[in-house]
Amino acid sequence: MHSDISHSIVRSFRNAFLYIQSQYRPIARALPGLIRATLALALLAAAQPARAEAESAAPTLTVYHISEGVEQASRALRFVANHLSGDPSARIVLVGHGPGVDFLLADAADRNGTQFAPGIRELIARGVEFEACNNTLLSRHIDRSALIPGVKVVPSGVVELSRLQAKGYAYLKP
Repeated sequence: MHSDISHSIVRSFRNAFLYIQSQYRPIARALPGLIRATLALALLAAAQPARAEAESAAPTLTVYHISEGVEQASRALRFVANHLSGDPSARIVLVGHGPGVDFLLADAADRNGTQFAPGIRELIARGVEFEACNNTLLSRHIDRSALIPGVKVVPSGVVELSRLQAKGYAYLKP
């Protein structure tokens, strides 16, 4: 039964097309192109929600710029914890240079005496990356071994900030 209806619809469409073709040659020549264009637009429109869904599934990328010392680092660590609470799949990098490397030292503590290392190790375990500027380490005569294990050393903190932003990371300076 459905097959008969389908064939009937196809025959009706074909007959209408042939009639239009015989009566209106210029329109008939354009009709197949218009149908293809309409179909292409419909397919494109249907693909947009899938594209938007795929983009929303991608993790957000954020780089935190730490250059002012332990007070700023304390704020940044609170922001990162809140950031991960709201977006657990976020990819976060903290780049420290100048006084911003101080909180990355194994014996560093905030103004209340709370060590940074346990919190940083916990964030590293959650996928957060910490990077220290090698230029700063060299100019301040800080040995890499003084850093908290898991902290990466990059040649230049400011170059790393630029590189990450060029890769699509949002820039935040707490």
